[in-house]
Amino acid sequence: LAVAVSARIKNIQTDKVLAESQANTDELCNVLNRRGWDKRVNEVLSEQNNKGGITCLLYIDLDDFKQINDKWGHDAGDKVLKVTADIIRHQLRSVDSIGRIGGDEFFAVGIFNDRVEAESLVVRVQERLQAVNLHIDKQTTLEISASVGHVIYDESPKGAEYMVRQADESMYQIKRSNKQLQT
Repeated sequence: LAVAVSARIKNIQTDKVLAESQANTDELCNVLNRRGWDKRVNEVLSEQNNKGGITCLLYIDLDDFKQINDKWGHDAGDKVLKVTADIIRHQLRSVDSIGRIGGDEFFAVGIFNDRVEAESLVVRVQERLQAVNLHIDKQTTLEISASVGHVIYDESPKGAEYMVRQADESMYQIKRSNKQLQT
């Protein structure tokens, strides 16, 4: 009986961990969803408060994503989102986190030893998302790009919402500047 009860408790614990993971994950892109993201950002801020370091938050918004969905359909849009998530994930270190917050909006966050490391992440993501050629099918290739805003904090900021607002403002400045360059 003790072995059976022990096995049942272990199964319940495993199911609980799985349910928590699913509740925090965007199933399309296999990154954190808003709920998981909020939790992770608060953990990062707590870690910075306790151990120090430099926090960097990236706010990434795909350029002209609505046009992709409108012209090529939602399957193509979903593929763009998945590829974008993979590109961002491959630029991050294993200790960094990525989340999809809105339709085509992604966040990435990490704690670094110094500003140079944080700025290096920003540059890697910006460069990698400048002009991505994505093959939708044998005849169709889409060029996608993203506007990447960021904030870097030497000391823990006023909170997650404050951080996100500042990163959002940074992203919109980048987006406006990119549009001016195109005209």
